[in-house]
Amino acid sequence: MNLYLEVAMGEKTEKEQCRAVLYVIGLEGREIYNTFNFGENEADKLEVLLKKFEDYCIPKKNVTVIRHRFNTRVQNSSESIDQIVCGTNSSRVKERLLREDGLTLDKAVGICRADEEPRKQMKTLNEEEQVHALRRKTQNQRTNRNEGYAKKGPSRRDHEKRESNSSFNCGKCGTLPERRNCPAYDEYSSCESDGENYFVGAVNRKTEIKENACFSSFKLQGKTVQFKIDTGAQVNILPLSIYKKLSNVKLSKTSTSLTSYSGDKLKVVGKCSLHLKDKNCEFFVTETNQSPLLGFKASNELGLIHVIMTVQTDVDDPVKSFPKVFTGLGCLEKPYHIKIDSSVNPVINPPRKIPAALREKLKGTLKEMEDKEVIRKVDEPTDWVNSLVVVEKAENRKVEDLFRSKKFE
Repeated sequence: MNLYLEVAMGEKTEKEQCRAVLYVIGLEGREIYNTFNFGENEADKLEVLLKKFEDYCIPKKNVTVIRHRFNTRVQNSSESIDQIVCGTNSSRVKERLLREDGLTLDKAVGICRADEEPRKQMKTLNEEEQVHALRRKTQNQRTNRNEGYAKKGPSRRDHEKRESNSSFNCGKCGTLPERRNCPAYDEYSSCESDGENYFVGAVNRKTEIKENACFSSFKLQGKTVQFKIDTGAQVNILPLSIYKKLSNVKLSKTSTSLTSYSGDKLKVVGKCSLHLKDKNCEFFVTETNQSPLLGFKASNELGLIHVIMTVQTDVDDPVKSFPKVFTGLGCLEKPYHIKIDSSVNPVINPPRKIPAALREKLKGTLKEMEDKEVIRKVDEPTDWVNSLVVVEKAENRKVEDLFRSKKFE
């Protein structure tokens, strides 16, 4: 603007220069100009006019905020050393700068750049390694996730178990007194095997047999072996130590991976088939010293459990036990008076039309109920009249419409 005024409007008066500025800035600029307050003889002064626009367009700076930003300035992750030298976020670079004798700006920039470039290169290499590792894990996850029936090393939950001195048995794991300390609390586990999902239920982490645990004994090559029955497990588990004691039992490879309810990975050695009673059951052999486990399917096939989907009761038993109650209509010992709310106005409903096909049946039913003294015929006027609703059902039941006369005490 100053260059334009000097070249094009140099010979013009100051008032004409002000008018040229207002013409150049356009309609919106002139609307802003109309909001300015000028003193006496200031409207035609170019310096005052430009100062007014400068104050309007450039906001005032808060010196305190600017000083705070300057004093707390550090290097951002996206900034190179060319943008900021002091305030580097690398403690290693700070140590080198402090050790340097006669540090100059050029030396500081050189040290920072020498540290910055290797970090960028290492970051690129690490990202490539992470991608490659992810691909390898995806390809081999089915064979590498079998890490043991139950971890031998103490975990945080095992440590919490040992700290508990209570003898109360948890309903989920059988060991812990507090629900939130239970390893099964809010845990969902599964395993993957070629589209099949399995779940290994309760894992007994102690060698002694619990009195409240359910076990069943079977003969394996003349040796009695106790199997723990777990209806929450979908596979059968056999410890490797017991498998080694068996002879002529073929161990086949498997890509199935198992995970316990507590999140522990189970190291599966293979799978084998064992003959229990008259059934051949498939077992996954794992590296663990725990008791063998019979899952839901095997327990059901061996007859150790029975699945009850529905519970049926004999409805005839009450009828046989109380024949007088279920014989005939019965009769009250004394007349019963229905108390009506006196604040309710009596209602006389008009009779409803009865379909022609039901009229004869209705007459017969009313005559039968009258003969049994269930109802009686009324010929005189009454305060209340209810409509008769005829619903044809198997028992030929008749219903009275009490919608407007349902306010009884």
